[in-house]
Amino acid sequence: MTTSFNKTSLKKEKDQLLLYQQFLPSLDLKRQQFLLERKKAKQQVDATEQELDSLFRNAEEWLPFLADDRIQAAAMVTVTDVRMGQENVLGLTLPQLTEVKTAVADYSKLSTPLWFDSLIAMLVAAAELTLRLKVERQRLLILEEALQTITKRVNLFDRVLIPETRKTIRRIQLSLSDMERTGVIRAKLAKNKKLAEEQ
Repeated sequence: MTTSFNKTSLKKEKDQLLLYQQFLPSLDLKRQQFLLERKKAKQQVDATEQELDSLFRNAEEWLPFLADDRIQAAAMVTVTDVRMGQENVLGLTLPQLTEVKTAVADYSKLSTPLWFDSLIAMLVAAAELTLRLKVERQRLLILEEALQTITKRVNLFDRVLIPETRKTIRRIQLSLSDMERTGVIRAKLAKNKKLAEEQ
């Protein structure tokens, strides 16, 4: 885009610079809010991962018991319903896990070992935690993408638009001052020429 070196262009560029400078702080504030939300989402993902890891470490204790062919623990718990909601965070629509329903297959309390109830409870918890972790990772991904987008915008204003507009203003001001000096010199030359002609 070519720039006209006149007072109208100068005013337009100054107005544009003012607009950029007013917009940048609010954009940067939003970026900081996204950073905070991403940090909270990351902490939640880490906490759920630790909870799931702890559950799996405890499950290792049950492995010797699961060698019994009469016990089919894997088929005992199924997820029957997953209810999702949405949460608006800083204008973003984030998925939210509202409810997980599981069903436990019928089994005889008399013919299964006493520890089987604890194993079933652990399988239910693992199913719920796995689903929760999946949703929390989706939330984190959405927040990271939004943060990346807003960071690009902040950088565009801070490192490109504002410096370029300032350079353009300086160029226009220099050009106008050069034209003014040239005009003064021409006026003096014309005056001197007129005086010389009169003599």
